[in-house]
Amino acid sequence: MTVGYLTNLANLLNSPSDEYSPLDGRHLIYQKVKRLVSMATGIDSSGNSGYEANIMADIPASQKVIAEWPAPIILSGFEIGVNILTGIGLINNKAIENSPVKDAYSISLTYDGSTVGHSSWDQTAVLVAVKGITPYFNSRQLNFTIKNDGKDSVMSGQRITYLIAKEKPEEMSKIIEGLMMHRPNR
Repeated sequence: MTVGYLTNLANLLNSPSDEYSPLDGRHLIYQKVKRLVSMATGIDSSGNSGYEANIMADIPASQKVIAEWPAPIILSGFEIGVNILTGIGLINNKAIENSPVKDAYSISLTYDGSTVGHSSWDQTAVLVAVKGITPYFNSRQLNFTIKNDGKDSVMSGQRITYLIAKEKPEEMSKIIEGLMMHRPNR
């Protein structure tokens, strides 16, 4: 599971063996990683690809990870999380105190002036990494290439599992926000 840019994962792919492991990064991934789940890329309603911030932040790293990752990949695209708005219920919940998640949302939503919440791009990937694709999303198999300008393009192949919206965004917002408000047992 990763959120944000793919730089560290590309660095892991390039890493040699060292004093901590006799395996280089690629072999370590092959041996230790069951799957990579990430919010990256995007497909519009016409089925066309485009530009996405996590890809654009480090295009060479994104190209490397998407092309060479030696374990299965599940991607949650931009279009999945953009309409799943979370945070308002969390920051309005008086019972939750001393929460870094609540604090981050409070600062972010106040800064943005949002009264509806923040798009939950990374949270969709976290949800799938922890709970699985079903019952939250459908999926399809495809492959991507990342162009030198950062545009992600769908290409033939079935190497990547790509999430497809199943539930209404409002329902997904409730599910994700409910998990963010979960208080661990002491």
